[in-house]
Amino acid sequence: MSAAPTITEIDGVEVHWRALPGRLRADLVFRAGAVDEAFHTLGTGHLVEHLAFVEVEDLDPDVNGSSGMLTTTFQVEGTPEKVARQLRSLCQGISELADGSLPSARIEHEKRILAAEGDVSALGEPAVAEALTVRYGLRGPGLAGVSSRFIEKLTDAEIRSFAREYFTRGNALLVLTGEPPAGLQLPLPEGARRSVPEFDPVPLVLPGEYTTGGEDLVLSFQVPGMSAEVDPVARLVLGTLRRRTFRQLRRDAGVVYDIEAGQALQPRSGVAVIIVRTAQSSLRQAAEGILGILRELRDHGVTDADRQAAHQEVQDQLEDPHHETVELFEAAEAAFLQAPQPALEDLGAAVRAVTDEDVRAWLADLDSTLAVGVPDQDHAEEPEPGTPGLVAPVMGPQPGPDVTGTVYPVKLFARLAGAPKGLKLIVGDDGVLITDGQFRRSLAWDQVAAVEQDASDPDDVQTTIAGLNGEVIEVPTVALKGGDRAVDQICQHVPPRRQITTRPRDDRAEHSGQEPA
Repeated sequence: MSAAPTITEIDGVEVHWRALPGRLRADLVFRAGAVDEAFHTLGTGHLVEHLAFVEVEDLDPDVNGSSGMLTTTFQVEGTPEKVARQLRSLCQGISELADGSLPSARIEHEKRILAAEGDVSALGEPAVAEALTVRYGLRGPGLAGVSSRFIEKLTDAEIRSFAREYFTRGNALLVLTGEPPAGLQLPLPEGARRSVPEFDPVPLVLPGEYTTGGEDLVLSFQVPGMSAEVDPVARLVLGTLRRRTFRQLRRDAGVVYDIEAGQALQPRSGVAVIIVRTAQSSLRQAAEGILGILRELRDHGVTDADRQAAHQEVQDQLEDPHHETVELFEAAEAAFLQAPQPALEDLGAAVRAVTDEDVRAWLADLDSTLAVGVPDQDHAEEPEPGTPGLVAPVMGPQPGPDVTGTVYPVKLFARLAGAPKGLKLIVGDDGVLITDGQFRRSLAWDQVAAVEQDASDPDDVQTTIAGLNGEVIEVPTVALKGGDRAVDQICQHVPPRRQITTRPRDDRAEHSGQEPA
């Protein structure tokens, strides 16, 4: 049985350590992630992570940083002396940013680096990120898969304030695979622990289907949130799903190549996301097969063989020579996030103790909250909202406000080119609305996350309005009478800080005074 870690405190930072073989590894974790940002400030934590390295000398592969959905982590490996030196330097860099002593020129330099880095999101798996954005919109967990579009517009005040609020000693955790190095200092700003925020899903009509931006079939549904009691249930259900899928849908039916299943959890609720790799011709059979397995588990429970297989998976983990290291870091972070989980030694017994009622409760919201992401298919016409999809109706626009104001109707030439006769845009004091005569999309101004103007083609600037609920309104400027005036009127209602214009790379360099790379 693994020894319990020693828990102590250094400079106000909670420290978990256990003496383990190998080089000393240190993870300095902050409870700061994409869920703590807004669409127009997304990337602030990533920028703070970059700026923390301003004082670090001899940067090498043993020193790294990463920003995620809930946390930002700095990792250092090496001798105790090196670990102590690099950790102190990282903390000093954060403090200089927070107290204003880090020069603004350095901040601008790092902003250019991040802007050049391109589209970066907090989640590495695009399908999971997209499923969260569909469910939560451009807020909270929904931002985990969204690229940082406003990096260059971030202000010094926003960046320094974020560092002061989130990158503090009270909001940090240090995990070490050995005794803390002698003389270790963690000179971070003062600050309190930040809890994991809770976000409600946007008001979708579910079950429903949407077209994904990838090639995989994606199914997601609501599950219980962070809990030590629920963790073994989720492990048992998702593990059983993977095994039955392999037997029934890959080996026997030959319709599924691979499956991945996991969770994105908040304190009181979460989302299970299942990624299915299958051929285009097998999408329906694969979706029906996965749902059939889940419904069978919900309605009839698991077998003793399922419990034994889950128990064996735990035993296999315990036999892994690196399991103590993995468990140390995972358990410390889970406690840090107030999401306790059973120790690995206790998990085997816990999955064996899961009842059919536990399984039924975990899958209770499967059908009522199901969202299915379907790869783009070759349809003669785009399926209309509400029509049957593979296994659920096609999602339509979200409910929005009625809007009265200036009406911008469709031009005659656009109608002759195929635009709907009923196409019109309405811009008023309460919001913006677009309709084709049958379906409509609308947003109140306080629900607008951003307005983006794509100037890649100066003769046809594309304007897109993004809503906090994930709704997107594309303004067909050239097809509308007075389309340019409509865009000007829209921009008058949206703060400049939430407006962005994208240009070709050479054009951006010209506007910024920088030479093209």
